[in-house]
Amino acid sequence: MSALRVFISHHHEEKLLARAWQDLIRTLTGNKVVPWFSSDDRAAGGITPGEWHPQVRREIEDASVLLVLITPVSNEKPWLFFESGLASGQRKEIIPVYYFMKNDSLNSVFRSLQCYDGDRPDGADGLKALCAYLMLMDGVDASTYSAAVWDAFLKQYLAVVKEERTNSYSRTLFHDHFHNFDSARKMEGKWFAKWTEIAADGRETVFEVDSLYVWTSATRLRLVGTSAKAGLETLSNSESAKVYPMEGVVSKAGWIAASYWSGGTVPICGTTLLAPKGASGELLEGTWQGFTARNLNDTPAFTRGRVVMSRKKAVVQGYWPEASAAV
Repeated sequence: MSALRVFISHHHEEKLLARAWQDLIRTLTGNKVVPWFSSDDRAAGGITPGEWHPQVRREIEDASVLLVLITPVSNEKPWLFFESGLASGQRKEIIPVYYFMKNDSLNSVFRSLQCYDGDRPDGADGLKALCAYLMLMDGVDASTYSAAVWDAFLKQYLAVVKEERTNSYSRTLFHDHFHNFDSARKMEGKWFAKWTEIAADGRETVFEVDSLYVWTSATRLRLVGTSAKAGLETLSNSESAKVYPMEGVVSKAGWIAASYWSGGTVPICGTTLLAPKGASGELLEGTWQGFTARNLNDTPAFTRGRVVMSRKKAVVQGYWPEASAAV
């Protein structure tokens, strides 16, 4: 009978967790079970250079179980879905193990499966229960192990988990503080914006009213504005000059920091900061500053003002009525 093989699916930045599982499984089963993970850089482990996709496919074909290690960082990583999809298509058993998060925060792809808490030893969905299940697949009765034996087995593993918890918090600090994908995804679609200019004497006038199309990647919010500036009709390539890109990040609370620029016909650049107003999430208010001009035939100059964004054009048109149209 061939040895039971376990494929450990993980995010490459979290190979410490994968290695901890590899060591734990080997210890629990006396090296009878073969655990494999792609980023293993020890001798005879991991991916052979130039063999990434073929070797991953072969390892999944040979495995009986796919152990999927999920953290707040890897929860949305496509590679885990790719490997799980391959395993599911081959009717392999898929076991999600989550860390530093709650079960209900798991991607919906995994929530329908029996999931285990990788940093909690006890309980029906805890670490010991999963270990006992894997051992039973190899014909080993985990109930014969005393508490002292379990403690010895888990000591090194839990030390790695503790270290990785700190690493994970560092990664999610940047992930959540600098761009929260869930918050950004709610913003996708068409918006309208009113930009005002605040002069040196404090007088405020409407600078421009335009539209924006918004979408997001995993790390950035992206916006394309359709300019309504005067002077467009005088440009030979007015169609390309009508649009300008913006890029930024969204916090978990929906705050936005973005920059805009154009390296082409219209040399403008600047920044904007926006915060949600009200509870709907469909109205944003903030400030902007940068080098631009009301008329594209004018020389760009440093300008500052306020900005409001809404999904409804009528809302932005009627916002800040005290800001008069420029004379």
